[in-house]
Amino acid sequence: MKKDRYILLDIIRSVAITLVLVAHISQTTHYFLGNAFGIKGFYFVTLGGVAVSMFLVLSGLILQLIYGSKKIGYIKFIKKRVIRLYPVYYMSVLMSFGLILAYGSIIHKLPERIANLNISDIFYTLTGTYVFIGQWGGPLVPMSWFLGLIISMYLLFPFLSSSISRKPHISICILLIVSVLARLILGHYNFLPYRPLDWFPLCRIFEFSIGIYLGIILKKSIWQSCNNMGGNIRNLVTFISELSFPLFLIHYPLKQIITLLSQKIPVVFSIAIYLFVCIGISWGVMKLDILIQKALRKKSVNCKHTEVDTRFSKLVKHKVRRFSAFKKEKENKDIFVG
Repeated sequence: MKKDRYILLDIIRSVAITLVLVAHISQTTHYFLGNAFGIKGFYFVTLGGVAVSMFLVLSGLILQLIYGSKKIGYIKFIKKRVIRLYPVYYMSVLMSFGLILAYGSIIHKLPERIANLNISDIFYTLTGTYVFIGQWGGPLVPMSWFLGLIISMYLLFPFLSSSISRKPHISICILLIVSVLARLILGHYNFLPYRPLDWFPLCRIFEFSIGIYLGIILKKSIWQSCNNMGGNIRNLVTFISELSFPLFLIHYPLKQIITLLSQKIPVVFSIAIYLFVCIGISWGVMKLDILIQKALRKKSVNCKHTEVDTRFSKLVKHKVRRFSAFKKEKENKDIFVG
C-alpha cells in the first residue's frame, strides 16, 4: 500500500460506486431502491445521484490533498487530469461500440444509435461532452455525462483552491450561495438542455468545493485514520475503489444482461452474472489503464531527459563556439602585434 494512500477515502468511494450499482440495478428490476427522492426542482435524486455528490466531494478533496501544497502550471495540471481519465473512457467507448455491433449482427441490422452518427458525434464522443448539448452521455457511454462535468470542475480547481485557501469560510459560503441560486433558477426556468441541475457546473460547484475546503481545514491525519485497517478488508476496499471509475462507465451499457437473463432464470442469478461480467470487464480495463499510465509516465520521463540532454548539448556547443571565437580573436591579436 502506498504511504500517501487514504483508506478512508477509498471506503467512501467504494460506498459511492455501490450506491450507483444499487440504483441502476433497482431501476432495471423495478425495485423501490431505484426511485428518486428529495426536493423537486432543486435536489431530486436517486441513490446514484447521492453517489455523484460523493464523487464530486471526493474529487475536490483528493485534488486538494495532492496538489494543494504543490506549485504546478495550469496546463500541466489539466494535462495530468486528462491523461488520468480519458484512457479508461476510450476503452469504455470501444467496449460499448463493440456491444452495439454485436447486437446489430444478431438482428442483422445496424442499430440506429450508431447508424445515425455524424462528424459532430465524433467530436462529442472523443471529448465526452455530449451532456453540454442536451444529449446526456451520448449513444455509446451514457455515464460519460459525468466526464464532462468533472472536467469542468478540473478547469476551475486551481482558482477554487487558491480562493478557498486564502479565505476558506467566506469562499465556501459564497460558493454555497452560488450553487443554491443556480439550482433555484434552473429548477424553475428550463432554458438549458436536459437535466441541467445534474451537469451545469454552477449547480455542482459547491459539492466539489466542499471537498477542497475539507482538504484545507482538516489535517491529513484525519483522512489516514483508517490506514491501519486489517489487511484483507483494506485490500478489498482498495480494489473496489480502484475499480470504481471503469465500473462507473462500463456498468450501464451492460444492464441488458439482467433484462435478457431474467426472462429465463431468477432475477437474483441474472444480477449476480451481470455483476460478475461488469467487475471482470472493469478489472481488465483497470489493468490496461495501469499499463497505459506507466507507458505515459515513462514517455514523459524520457522526454524530460531528452529535453535536458538537448539543453546541455546546446550549452556545450555555445561554450565551444565562444571559446573558438575567443581563441581566433587572440590569434589575430598575436599576428597583429607580431
